[in-house]
Amino acid sequence: MDSKPVIQCRGDDHRREITSIESMALSSVTFCYPARPNKQVLKGISLNIKKGQKVALVGESGCGKSTVVAMFDRFYNPSQGSVTINGEDVRELSTKSIRRLIGYVGQEPVLFAGTVRENVLAGNPSASKDLLDKVVQDAQLSFVNDLPQKLDTFVGSGGNQFSGGQKQRIAIARALIKKPSVLLLDEATSALDNAAERMIQETLDNIKHCARDITMVSIAHRLSTIRDADVIFVLKEGQLKEEGTFNQLIEKQGEFSCLAASRSGAGIENGHPSEEGACDIVARQVSGSSVPSPESRKEQANTNTNSLATAQEQEIAREKGIAKAYKTPWGRLLSYCRPELPCLVPALLGALLNGASMPVVAVILVNSIDKFYITDRERLREELTLLSVYFVLIGVVNLVVQTMQYGCFGVIGQAMTKRMRVALFTHFLRQEIGFHDDPTHTPGKLAGAIRLWAFRVQAFLDQIGAASSTASSLLVGLGIAFVSSWQMTLVMLGAIPVMMICQALQVAVLLGGKSKEADSKFQSANQLVSDAVQAARTVHACGMEDQLVGMYTSYANPPLSPMRMPLQGFTMGITSSLPIYIMAAGFWVASKLVDAGIADFAGVMNAFMGILFAAMGAGMCFATCGDITKAKVAAHDMFQLLDRQTQIDGMNPRGATPSTNVGDIAFKRVNFAYPFRSEVQVLQMLALA
Repeated sequence: MDSKPVIQCRGDDHRREITSIESMALSSVTFCYPARPNKQVLKGISLNIKKGQKVALVGESGCGKSTVVAMFDRFYNPSQGSVTINGEDVRELSTKSIRRLIGYVGQEPVLFAGTVRENVLAGNPSASKDLLDKVVQDAQLSFVNDLPQKLDTFVGSGGNQFSGGQKQRIAIARALIKKPSVLLLDEATSALDNAAERMIQETLDNIKHCARDITMVSIAHRLSTIRDADVIFVLKEGQLKEEGTFNQLIEKQGEFSCLAASRSGAGIENGHPSEEGACDIVARQVSGSSVPSPESRKEQANTNTNSLATAQEQEIAREKGIAKAYKTPWGRLLSYCRPELPCLVPALLGALLNGASMPVVAVILVNSIDKFYITDRERLREELTLLSVYFVLIGVVNLVVQTMQYGCFGVIGQAMTKRMRVALFTHFLRQEIGFHDDPTHTPGKLAGAIRLWAFRVQAFLDQIGAASSTASSLLVGLGIAFVSSWQMTLVMLGAIPVMMICQALQVAVLLGGKSKEADSKFQSANQLVSDAVQAARTVHACGMEDQLVGMYTSYANPPLSPMRMPLQGFTMGITSSLPIYIMAAGFWVASKLVDAGIADFAGVMNAFMGILFAAMGAGMCFATCGDITKAKVAAHDMFQLLDRQTQIDGMNPRGATPSTNVGDIAFKRVNFAYPFRSEVQVLQMLALA
């Protein structure tokens, strides 16, 4: 928390802002990645890029091309040397203003778990509709028009509803909507087929033609994409070996010519690679991960929208229906902890004795008070000493029985939770890919299900212990009370439900029970942190840091109304004062009974304190029990998912095993549509062998 980032400085960045990029340069830059400080990636490299140039970086995999791009986009500071923009060291310029002027398209398309529109607008949330339509056209996103929801089509987790080429074109549109001064293309067309690549390359060429002042820096994937580059930088082992135009480098017969010859499928014709033979110059490197888009996160955080309110109402109604109608499958639940079931006996015994301890303490306490009326000092000392021993014995017994109760229930609960989580994880792996395409089965939600469902189902075990302790406490307390003074007992019976409710409410307020909406927001906050950290490069390149911090703040703040905290305080006050009023009424009734000679002091006080302590003990037991409604919903959802039959079970050992020398694969009149885009036919009567 006390460390100050040297690159971001978004809290109070007083560095100078820029409005355009006229030139970029590396001067004797040496760099090692923080995780590999002993391996130099860049070794004293120097190069200059001027405004409006089309620049290509080429070289074999691992030569430092992506690192050069990362330097310009301010992902890292050089170990030695300097990176300059407009002749000024980038460390003296505002990082936010630099990234605002740079459009970045990475090696692998990084899409957010939202709609196509949200993914494109992530680059510029304030973009106008006209600008959005233009970049959609420029990035060749015509395939979106064939979808039922068009730009509002959900791309899936990580964009799994689209092909690699389609995802890359969406990523390019996201970069173009920033109207950047510099466009950094880190193998932007490497994920596309030849036809799609030509379309994108024509788009990029058209952008360059229409906006001659835009600077394009691309890591070359195929020779055909860099033939018209103004300057090509050839890198090898972190050093700049050659620079020049395509024809100049070929004529030099140096590193570039050798590289082109080794990668060309049709070889070199008259010293020049053929157009058809132009192929990969580099190998792709995989990086990045998906992160929720700003627009998607904002919509999810806006609990005032009608759609979200409706969804919450439906979920609340669903949970109420499950809690009312669902019968807890005790046999199936206990099957997950069958080896530990012998621990249930000492656990129940401990719960029963623990519940009985409170009324017994009340009897000893009343007798201690009554003994003070003895006038014989020696006898008084003997009686109180004996009762003190009883208090110590009760304390020791309570220590043992609570250890038995919570220790044994804990062993059973941990074993059951572990086996349920293993069963859920195994079942997720068994499901076909269509299951994971479902927007309700995103990785974050499935991971949350494994974490929460088994934990909440464990509340059923807590319910067993709490019910046993409560029953024991009430039975023992009522027994003592009726034996001591049945008249006082009948009067105090009405206090039992009130005391139980008050005690439960007090513990619930102290534990800070959260609403379903709060649970949902905290889950979203955790998912946001996970996704943002995994896709840190994409987050920085899109300049989404401030937006993500704002969204996390909205998630982390408990969704409380202005009156909720005062209401909780008022509830705490009422529940704390009601037992005092009940005690006052009880003492008044006791005084009347003693005054009338109906009962003696010890009798009425044993009845009074027995019921009082029994009610308090029962309330504490139920207050510490988990939310049974959530436990029922979790059990229902978990077993419903576990009962789902997968269409393709890769973990099933049954079935014939083909011999290793069989390699024939055939498609016979295959029709296919993705389960959650059934309107779009992907394969139509496909036949091939």
